[in-house]
Amino acid sequence: MNKEKNILSSEVIIETRKQLVNINSNELVKELDRIITNNKVGKPDLHNNPTNQKTDYYKIDLQTDQIEIIVMMFGNLEVYNLGHNYESTELAIKFANLLDKWNELHCYR
Repeated sequence: MNKEKNILSSEVIIETRKQLVNINSNELVKELDRIITNNKVGKPDLHNNPTNQKTDYYKIDLQTDQIEIIVMMFGNLEVYNLGHNYESTELAIKFANLLDKWNELHCYR
């Protein structure tokens, strides 16, 4: 996990964007596109793979209510993907992890 405040990996942002597209949250999709375009965090000079987009990180500057929508979305997806007896599934764990990433943002606490 990146130690800087309000920073998320490209993998988290890309998956979040995908799920927001699924629920037609076009305004938040546009905001994530803006973050991808404008808020990339520079990599260290000696980074072993500076062009690999999977190792990119971005500064999150969304409003609290926007982050709340994302947190609620991942909470709902986690619950929706639980098994028949409310046991955890691979998808539920995936969405729980994404929920945690967004919920742990300093700007959201």
